[in-house]
This record gives sequence, structure tokens and C-alpha cells, in this order.
Amino acid sequence: MDELEVESDDGQTHEAMVSESARAAAAGRESALHGVMVGAGFLADAYDLFVIGLVLQVLRVEYGDVWVATYGAHITYSAILGALVGQLVFGPLADRYGRRPMFILTSVLTLLGAILSAGSVEAGSPSALAVQLIAYRFVLGCGVGGEYPLSASVSHEHAENSQKPAEHAVLAVFCLQGVGFLMCAAVVYTLVHLNLSLAFVWRASLFVGALPSALALLLRLSMLEETRDNHRSTLSGTELQLEQESDRKEYGPALIGTASSWF
Repeated sequence: MDELEVESDDGQTHEAMVSESARAAAAGRESALHGVMVGAGFLADAYDLFVIGLVLQVLRVEYGDVWVATYGAHITYSAILGALVGQLVFGPLADRYGRRPMFILTSVLTLLGAILSAGSVEAGSPSALAVQLIAYRFVLGCGVGGEYPLSASVSHEHAENSQKPAEHAVLAVFCLQGVGFLMCAAVVYTLVHLNLSLAFVWRASLFVGALPSALALLLRLSMLEETRDNHRSTLSGTELQLEQESDRKEYGPALIGTASSWF
């Protein structure tokens, strides 16, 4: 009788261990997919911001030094201006309406901006091409800017909910910026050495940035859940203002110190 009880206990222990291993494996897969969901967007952001410098060199060969000298800075800084707008706008919007819809919207903006930039045409004059690139890069920049605060907050809150070190999740996402930087150099270098037309090279280089954005968008539509800050969408204007003021007092000094280091 005792032997049967021991065998029964051993069997239950084995089943519990198997069940725990299955749960751990499922949690690992879910965390990996979440990392891809957030990180793919951040990789696309880095690619989209850095690739324009190489694209302008291709455009210099196609349209000349005067064209790049006239429009190059505007094309470059339109995305940076858009990123500034996106950072200022999407943080408060995410607090008010939730992380999920705003995170999806940033993916849509970066995806559209990359595709439209790649599809820019001369429309009768090279200046028309420049105007289109400036406008579309601004749209792309707004999405990129929104990704910065939302990627960090979504990664941090997901890690907290899954009881994993939040700083590791945030660090893993931001490390993909370096991957995006290397990726843009590899893509442009490869396309140039395939002896393709210059028009195809710069358009394809810009279009590649849409691919990780598309992946991020699909994953966010299918698996992204609202985080714990969704309760802010139910707050009144006064309650939301009081909560934001409390956050500013708690995190303001660290935020100012971090932001100042970028200068």
C-alpha cells in the first residue's frame, strides 16, 4: 500500500514538473514574440532614420550636387522634426487612450511613410521629388518619434507583468537600434554592387524600412494587449492631470538628466 502511495506521489510530481516546464516554455515563446513585436518597430525606426544619409549619396549621383545641396538638409531634418512631434504627441495620447491603439498607429505611420517615400516620383521636375520626400519623411518621423516612448513603456510594463527584469527587456529593444544602423549600410551596399539602376537602388533602400514595420504592425494587431495604464482612459480630465503631475514629480529629475545627456 505504501509503495502504491509513493508511486502515486512520484507520478503527480512528474506531471507537475512537466506542466511547469510547458508553462515556462510557453512563457518563453510569448516573451520572444513580444520582443519581436516591439523590437521590429524600433529596428525599422533606426533603419529609416539612418538610411537617408546613404540614399542622399545615391541621389547626389543621379541629380547632382546642387540638388542635394538645395534639398538634402530639408529631406533629412523633416524626419527629425516629425520624430520630435511624435515624441511630444504620442506619449500623452497613449496615457489618455491606451498604449495599444497608439502603438499600432505609430506602426501605420512608419509603414506608410517608408512606402510613400520609396514611391516618390519626379512629377515633371526634380523639385517635386524633393517636396514629396520631405512630406513623406515627416509622416515617417512622426511614427518613429512615437515609437521611442511607447517601445520603452510597453517593454517595461510587459516585463513587470511577466515578473521579469524590466531593464533587460528595455535594453534588448533599444539594442536593435544598432542592428538597424548596420542593416541600412548592408542593404545599400548590396544594392549598389548589384549594378542596378540608381532610381531602383534608392527606392528599394527606402522600401526595405517598411518590412520590419509591417511585421511589427501584424504582431501588434494580433497579440498586443493593453497594459496596466489603460485605466487612464477612464479618468476625467482633472484626475488625469493630477496623475500626470504626480508622475512628473516622481520621474521628472531622472527624465531631465537623461534627456540632457543627448545634448
